Amino acid sequence: MEAYLKHAAGWASKVTTLTSGTTTTVEAGKNDFLLYPRNASEYFILENRAQSGRDASLPDAGVAIWHVDVNGNNSNEQMTASQHYECSLEQADGRFDLEHRVNGGDVEDLYGGAVGTFGAATTPSSNWWDGTPSGLEIEEVSAVGPSMTVRTRA
Repeated sequence: MEAYLKHAAGWASKVTTLTSGTTTTVEAGKNDFLLYPRNASEYFILENRAQSGRDASLPDAGVAIWHVDVNGNNSNEQMTASQHYECSLEQADGRFDLEHRVNGGDVEDLYGGAVGTFGAATTPSSNWWDGTPSGLEIEEVSAVGPSMTVRTRA
């Protein structure tokens, strides 16, 4: 189960709002989330996923960045402003394998270490579904581990 559903169910133990120019720590396996909201319905929610415990069989470890729009629909695979998912994983490799049904996730989907940037100029981008810039600019994600840091641009 991903951060969006855990947060919606009230299972979050810690939710930190991301702001520009900060370095924030996120712990794996503790329902610890980072939130970057546009409003109550559209936001990015981040979590640290480690390949241990219930997540031992995950294909990748690192920071998962989820783009949420509660007004979306998970049957909408078009990825357009009017037809898009309710919750989609921003895949660090930029290949959109999940949307194209290439695989169910791979070792290049999460952020950490060598793949540590996410913003308006990256693929995927941090734009809102309507194409406007969100202002979320992640300039570094630490190496993969049980405790990871996310640094945003000032």
